[in-house]
Amino acid sequence: YNYQEVAQDVFAILLALAMDMLFDAFMGKVPRDAAVENIQALKDGFVNSIDAFFDGDLESMEQSMSMTFDTLTEATTFAYEADPALEMIPGIRADFKISLYNAALKAFRLLHADLSMLLMASKAWEVLDVPHDGNDTSQWVANRCGVQSDMDFSVTSYLAALDTIHSNSGDLRGIKDELMQMLELVLDTVKNLLAHGREDNDFQPAEITAKVVNIGTLGYERESHLYQEIGARPIKSPAAESIIFDPRARMTVVVKALVNAREHLVAIEEALSKHLSL
Repeated sequence: YNYQEVAQDVFAILLALAMDMLFDAFMGKVPRDAAVENIQALKDGFVNSIDAFFDGDLESMEQSMSMTFDTLTEATTFAYEADPALEMIPGIRADFKISLYNAALKAFRLLHADLSMLLMASKAWEVLDVPHDGNDTSQWVANRCGVQSDMDFSVTSYLAALDTIHSNSGDLRGIKDELMQMLELVLDTVKNLLAHGREDNDFQPAEITAKVVNIGTLGYERESHLYQEIGARPIKSPAAESIIFDPRARMTVVVKALVNAREHLVAIEEALSKHLSL
């Protein structure tokens, strides 16, 4: 044996372990545990954002989404640090399910984009005229004076009046309740499974896991009712000078974003199903 090479290999392993320990000491937590904590923070951020949207509080929604984006950026960092392939010596816990974590992060980015579309379509925007020349400061002065759009239509007020958004019909849940319950169910399951340190299904009550597995993939329970109710409630508004003022265009974006949000939660459920059994 070449004892010099053996000693170098041993030293390299010990150095890598020391670096991992220093990183964990600096961060105050193990990367896989920090990744799980970020899942909880993301869930809280999404719940607060959606709650604020349906309450018509777009300012709070925007603040929650900004914090959620920061958490999502941090969570992406741990996708590398928590990878079990980088462990020099496996611990007593089962390997961190990095494929599930990455699939969830991908869906979280899309879900954040859906909420951004809700926010963009719901805010009151103002079209500024093109400056006449480099010395034209009229639009700057107008903005400083607080000139607002004369748009009368409010997306959040219109949604607040829709029965299918806020009310249940028999066993069929309203759009808001279904989205919120699905969000909490799916993200709690992701968090619980990633935090579980054994290769079994004893990470949460079996009935909760069964609800996740049986999530429908064909849209909201009252989705067809939503389309019918919108069709039965004509949007009365004068002709818009720009498509961003057009109430019908804005409502189309809002409904599509709500539908996409559910689809992206289904994508997380499909990633979860590869690790679940009843």
